[in-house]
Amino acid sequence: MSGAFHTPLMQPAVDGMSELLPTINFQEPLVQIIANTTAQPITTTEEIKAELLKQLCNSVQWQRSIEYMINEGVSTFIEVGPGKVLSNLIRRINKNVNTMSIGDSQAVNNIGTFS
Repeated sequence: MSGAFHTPLMQPAVDGMSELLPTINFQEPLVQIIANTTAQPITTTEEIKAELLKQLCNSVQWQRSIEYMINEGVSTFIEVGPGKVLSNLIRRINKNVNTMSIGDSQAVNNIGTFS
């Protein structure tokens, strides 16, 4: 692993985010959000804020989260950011799903053409 992600070494990030999160106006989600740490849906802005902090220093349930989404009918996953690490991990969990990686503005413009 290239960093101390999801470990207690991320506590300084939790401290900083704990100060910042109350200043951000979150809206209730329009789509289901799956918590990284439980692989279960979260539905309120308070749950989302808590999860954003919790996932920084705690283990995530990546495979369980992806499997939950697939079992709920998700068949296309879009990875936002550079690289295709997460898309490749998803394909290892289930080869029958579609994945797309968006790393630049051109890819964002092409989302509607993805099938």
